[in-house]
Amino acid sequence: MRADLRPIPLPDRLSDEAAAPFLDYVALAERLSVAVWGDDSQAGSAAEWLAWLRDDEYRRHDLVGAYEGERLVGYAASWYDPDPAARSTDAQAGVAPEHRRSGVGSALLAHVEAFADDAGRSVVVGYSEHSAADADRPGPALRPPDGAASLPADEPAAAFALAHGY
Repeated sequence: MRADLRPIPLPDRLSDEAAAPFLDYVALAERLSVAVWGDDSQAGSAAEWLAWLRDDEYRRHDLVGAYEGERLVGYAASWYDPDPAARSTDAQAGVAPEHRRSGVGSALLAHVEAFADDAGRSVVVGYSEHSAADADRPGPALRPPDGAASLPADEPAAAFALAHGY
């Protein structure tokens, strides 16, 4: 699939008709969170996400959607500290499971990397959610230089990051 990337505008009010793309983003993020945790306890509400994304005093944001026609199938949220000395951009992306391994995630990552580069940031820090139940699954695992945590290397977000050189 060729991903059609478009900005997801922040609505003035969640009740506005113009809020539909933003609400689609929140719904997809919640769907992906529920798939990891089994419930929506870790998913933010539309009002919480809107407030966080509007707050540009201490960070700059970018929110882009990957569309199949008018259907949102993936997103990338990126942000960075506006301090000129800061070197990193943080990002979290999600792709609907039925659209993974089709180029959507790669297109979103390229967008995040361009956003970081345009802001003069040389480091991209990616965030992803993982169930603790999978942490001790047998097989190859990613381990940090410090600490005892691990992440199965075949977990979708880990496999994606590894395949893209992270």
